[in-house]
Amino acid sequence: MGVIRLQFQVMSRPTLKEISARTGLSIATISRAMSGSGLVRRETQEVIDKAVRELQSRGGQSNLIGLVIPDTRNPFFPMMYEGINDVADANDMTILQCSSNADAKREEKIVHRLADHGVDGLILISCGTVYPYLERLVRDRHVPIVFLDRDPGLAGVDLVTVENRDGMYQAAKYLLTLGHRQILFLAGTTGASTTKERYDGFMQAIHDSDVDASGIIIENADYGNATAYHVVRSRIMDRGSVDFTAVCASNDEMALGAMRALAELGIDVPHDVSVIGYDDIPSAGKARLTTVRQPLREMGKNAMYLLMQEMRDSGMPHQKMTLSANLILRDTGSPARR
Repeated sequence: MGVIRLQFQVMSRPTLKEISARTGLSIATISRAMSGSGLVRRETQEVIDKAVRELQSRGGQSNLIGLVIPDTRNPFFPMMYEGINDVADANDMTILQCSSNADAKREEKIVHRLADHGVDGLILISCGTVYPYLERLVRDRHVPIVFLDRDPGLAGVDLVTVENRDGMYQAAKYLLTLGHRQILFLAGTTGASTTKERYDGFMQAIHDSDVDASGIIIENADYGNATAYHVVRSRIMDRGSVDFTAVCASNDEMALGAMRALAELGIDVPHDVSVIGYDDIPSAGKARLTTVRQPLREMGKNAMYLLMQEMRDSGMPHQKMTLSANLILRDTGSPARR
């Protein structure tokens, strides 16, 4: 699916100060109501909801969009930001980017803070599993929101993601066709939809190829370069040998961390161990890493367009856009030698 291309004027959510001035209620009361905490009376909630509708109808907007990502260190997320910002710039909007540092409580605070400061909409790449605040956020819909990359598993949401199962299926099948039967699979963040989907795609390829799964090793490396480095290095050092012929990583950062550990131990890639990643971040190209390419910039653009649609008309049907992932062959894969 390609990029949606739209341009239109949008209505924003009014600020807390504007709602307070219109209703005579305190900002603290309005904040509690807008957060869906359930700590305000129904009559008060109705007054606030009416004021929001009236203020929105006047057509005012802040032209600010909140973007929450799990980690600024992983270049995967900034690449999606570029796509989001392309569309925002073209529509005279400004992106406020915040990092949750993969902390669910911090994520919740950031989301509420952005909403309280009157952003017109939110794009959220959540830490992992669904948290109660996300369910309230989606249910109450005080601010338009689009989920990006990771599926929150909630009904009635806009989502832009990629074919994670199929992408990892392609990666695993490639290693299997090279004769690899002892494969170290590096999984991502526990609870994230992408982690489960890529694991499922990997295991489906093993099943479809009628391969004995006893040679498959599963390790969690939390999508981190340093974590993958320590996992691979420790495994080899503890055993005194390499008990796998290939590494299949759920993202490029882990693949690159694994390659660093192998190089330090004098293990040649791909002669001794093949390595494959997922994402196709710029450093993957520099390392000549075989990987699965996600259209990251395109994902960001589509997320911004979907958000603009929801900002224009909250009654529009919600959409789940799933883009294709494609295997990119470079220099880190070779036939198994044992």
